[in-house]
Formats: sequence, structure tokens, C-alpha cells
Amino acid sequence: MTRSLTSIPFALLLAAPVALPQSFGPQQIITTAGDHPLWVSTADFDGDGDQDVLSVSYQDHTVAWHENTDGAGTFGPQQIISTAAQGDHLFRITTADLDGDGDADVLSSSAQDDKVA
Repeated sequence: MTRSLTSIPFALLLAAPVALPQSFGPQQIITTAGDHPLWVSTADFDGDGDQDVLSVSYQDHTVAWHENTDGAGTFGPQQIISTAAQGDHLFRITTADLDGDGDADVLSSSAQDDKVA
């Protein structure tokens, strides 16, 4: 009997205990400014120790961040980082400290203009 390597991690995942929260609080709307928001990520963009929200909107080609103003989940207005992706194909974003300066940098991909920026 031969086992594939892809089936082993799946079996281990099913066997691992998972603690689920009892409940969540009410839905909190961060923004309605984007046109077809597609992807979100978090990072501390302003260096104040709390997680801010980064969003990408498919139809208006917008990458924006939303400041967590109080560290408790109150968010400020959308602050546009870029609208430079061409067409309707701004797809995904993520964050990392790419230049080693201690702050979060933003990466985006857009399909129509073949860019990773």
C-alpha cells in the first residue's frame, strides 16, 4: 500500500484539537468606500502597536489602509495608497518588511497589467 505525502498532513490536521471561540461580537463595518473589496490584510502601518487594516478594491483599482485609531477596533477613514493598477484586475495584497526598516511594506498583484508592486 502506497500513501501519498499530501494525505499525511491532512490526516494530522483532522486529528489536532481545535479550540473555537464561544461567540463573536456584532459585525463592525470598517468602510463602505471601496468598490467591490476583494482582499484584506493587517499590519501596524503607523507604528503605534495596534493592527491597522489594508484593503484592495477590485473595480476601482484601490489599495487603501484604515487606521485603527484607538487600538480597540475603531477605524478611521480610508486612506488611499494607490490607484495605479490598470483595468479591473487588482487582485491581492499582503504586507512584509521588505527593506528591513522595521515598518510594514505593501505588496499587490494585478492581472491585467501583469504587475507585482
